[in-house]
Amino acid sequence: MYSDEFFDKIDEKKTLDRVARFFSDDLDRLLALSGNNRTYITSPNLEDPGTSSNTNSRDAMLINGITTQLTVDATVTAINHCSYNSQVILKNLLINKHTWAEIERMLYSSHSKVAALRKKALFEFADNFTYQQVKFHCKPVVDLHVYA
Repeated sequence: MYSDEFFDKIDEKKTLDRVARFFSDDLDRLLALSGNNRTYITSPNLEDPGTSSNTNSRDAMLINGITTQLTVDATVTAINHCSYNSQVILKNLLINKHTWAEIERMLYSSHSKVAALRKKALFEFADNFTYQQVKFHCKPVVDLHVYA
């Protein structure tokens, strides 16, 4: 996927599993600890949560050493910085739990095309998430990539 000159070799299967696990397991806990729910992520009115004055009052919330609200805001921003197809997959398939058939209709794509787009979305999110955590000063910064 990436050239070895600039990047360490990524274990694609383990990275895909780790990102999928983030959406299925970790995200709900981060949302709960930050006082939010899944609608916070998919809200159409949410452009860049890090610019709201509301976030600044909550970003000091540390639970088990995790800056929960900042990490949630980094998640939202990372998703919103993905391509359109990736956003559709991340928000609708992984967050809102729509069926594959519904996603296929949303993207006017076949099952195999959606499977390829899902893979691309997971990698795109992993790359954006790392950057957004640094930008939002999250502690810790969690790299969802698994290196070979």
